[in-house]
Amino acid sequence: MVAVVGLLAIAALVVGLVAAGKEKVLSEDSPEGVVQSFLLAVQAGDYKKAYDYFGSKLKASCVYERFLEQRPGGKIEEMQATLAGTKTFDGQAEVKIVVTQFRTSGPFFAPFDSPASSYTQTYILGQEDGKWRFASMPWPLYWCPGPEPAKPPLQ
Repeated sequence: MVAVVGLLAIAALVVGLVAAGKEKVLSEDSPEGVVQSFLLAVQAGDYKKAYDYFGSKLKASCVYERFLEQRPGGKIEEMQATLAGTKTFDGQAEVKIVVTQFRTSGPFFAPFDSPASSYTQTYILGQEDGKWRFASMPWPLYWCPGPEPAKPPLQ
């Protein structure tokens, strides 16, 4: 349920480095470029492309058909993702983004609540065949159901 709610948020996600209101498209040769491309693919509904950014171990534990079960099914408040930083070490990378959610209404909107709230998301990537790929489940997914268990043969 958490993954579905998180993916719903992506429907309105504005992805990129925000500078003077413009997005900067990053190279997929960099870990932060892969994160941005993944989020843009999910936002566009190109789930095959988004899944292709998974590393081989992640794909083995989250097959494509199960990944599709987590895709967004609606739209909620607008969100913006801003790159907060990247650390690389021993063929791995940690990419942090700050996600800001903008609200236009709600029971505690004004005067008790800010119209925006922010939180940090962290992505772990590794290099496979010279390309950066996700080594752990990327936000807005928090889990992926494993493959269907084999059914016993009928007797």
